Amino acid sequence: MLRALLAKRAIVKASLGRLYRDAEGGKWHLQSDALIPAVAAFHAAHRAIRRRPEDPPEAVYKWTERRLVFRFPANGGGETLVAKGFLLKHPRQRIKSYRYGLEETANLLMAAQRGVSVPAIYGYGILYGKSRLPNANFLLLECLSDYELVGDLLKKAKGNPAECRAILMRTIPTFVSLYKAGCNHIDIHTKTIMMHKDADLPPKILDFHYVRFHDRPNLEVLAFEAGFFVRHMVDYVDEEVIAFWCSSLLDEIGVVDSRERDGLFEKIAMYRDVRFSRTASKGIV
Repeated sequence: MLRALLAKRAIVKASLGRLYRDAEGGKWHLQSDALIPAVAAFHAAHRAIRRRPEDPPEAVYKWTERRLVFRFPANGGGETLVAKGFLLKHPRQRIKSYRYGLEETANLLMAAQRGVSVPAIYGYGILYGKSRLPNANFLLLECLSDYELVGDLLKKAKGNPAECRAILMRTIPTFVSLYKAGCNHIDIHTKTIMMHKDADLPPKILDFHYVRFHDRPNLEVLAFEAGFFVRHMVDYVDEEVIAFWCSSLLDEIGVVDSRERDGLFEKIAMYRDVRFSRTASKGIV
């Protein structure tokens, strides 16, 4: 546990090497000095949002007891960034604050290093309360304004099987990249993959809080991820399209032996039907 924590901290320090303490006492790991004005812009947007809990502005994507995600104009109104916050309400969360935000930051950086298409991450910040314990951790991320969730695209295309099939086929390189990276993303579905309007650009994967990396590609993990994703396809396409998607994925991976393919098809079907706990999902090898 300690070794893993130290490794994640090392990844963050190596990639976000500018340590900055803001005027409000927050501690930030930034990509460069150019991100310092973005921290001030973040605080201004954050304060404005907190003043309107009953009527949050349009810029807020998500606001729950544990999460706050919003976009804001950085650098004096130029580039737009997304802030993803882990709100630490309870003493246990504050004491073990490294579990919230640090892990996702390190996982995103590692995924990018291993060739997985993810939102760029520009900073990771810790905000402190009066007790000097962290009360929130925030990631500063690329804003994917020209991307749409696969789930939203499928909803728009529902009733058009050919278009739904085309959308799903564009996700196959995403799973190939996860496989090659040895990455077990335990929550890969139609709301954690975003596609660009330009079909030549690769989709981007979201939500890397619960992820585990292996030293090498793992077909068992691939079957789990494919099965989990297929579970979310069924509202939009029939079994024939699902079978074609699975077969095409194995083609891209390079699995040609018929017995091995049959075994993987069975595992994908099993992972589609069986629900696992978060711990069990991360433990699949």
